[in-house]
Amino acid sequence: MADETEISVEGEPWTGLLVVADLSKPEDQGYYGLVQASEWQWTGDPKDPDRAVTLWRGPSKPDEKVQRKHLLEVECHAVHVDENGFYTCTQPFSEAITDLVEELTEPLLNELANERAAELASYIHDGYEDDFGEDVWIKAEYGNAVAVNGDLVSRKHQKPPRGWVLTERGGFDPSGMEEEIDLESLIDTLVYQISGRIGRQVDSQIVTNAVAKEYGAKHGYIVWRSSSGDMEVWTSKKALRQHEKEEEERKKAAQERRARELQEERKKEEEAREKAREERRQKMRKGGFPGPKDWSPTGETD
Repeated sequence: MADETEISVEGEPWTGLLVVADLSKPEDQGYYGLVQASEWQWTGDPKDPDRAVTLWRGPSKPDEKVQRKHLLEVECHAVHVDENGFYTCTQPFSEAITDLVEELTEPLLNELANERAAELASYIHDGYEDDFGEDVWIKAEYGNAVAVNGDLVSRKHQKPPRGWVLTERGGFDPSGMEEEIDLESLIDTLVYQISGRIGRQVDSQIVTNAVAKEYGAKHGYIVWRSSSGDMEVWTSKKALRQHEKEEEERKKAAQERRARELQEERKKEEEAREKAREERRQKMRKGGFPGPKDWSPTGETD
């Protein structure tokens, strides 16, 4: 049964009424409304969600019959009328809900950021496939979140295939990753947690307002840094041997290419030195070396 809590409607105290939210409406177009507590209370009938109740969206708005399943009781103790004539909740969250938002949001942000970081770090990109083909198994662990090959896993799925070997890839990430936590998934989880704590369904808009006030989230997400992490990259012995062979071949080819480049550079340098020597010899034959003159040590001129 719903409590007949006193609420303030345009400064006047009212009992016997409850504030509800119509989830099908935007906040500035009739999102909030008033219903009678006696009509709103749960009857125990399985078809109760389909039962229509009388809803008042504003003092001058017509009475409406709205199915109970589209409405959600909200924590609101002061109701006013906006410029469009709709009721609006000016005290949309109680102190208890605010405290729970402050208590639960940061741990949840940490959890979600760690999950995103683990998924991203363990994702098999083209670079790994170029080196090891399909024989790649990557585990990334950030905080309590563990992911393998891009998917979160439980503890029992954290062992690589039998006989595979640990490569030199991966390693420790001391600074963690900066992740974008979308507000929708955050709010859904917070609503579930808070509703369980207080024993009644909480309006998502109330939680959204509280989170936005504390963390911003103007663009629909909150930027949050994960914990430090660690990554392991495993592959089969066959794939590792093939990779090492290809690496040795690439190294050898690079060395041979560099040797040819050095030989070509030395050849060009020698040609340049020979050209300079020939130019000096030509000047000496003409006399007056090192500068051009109109006389010759032999007494002959050009």
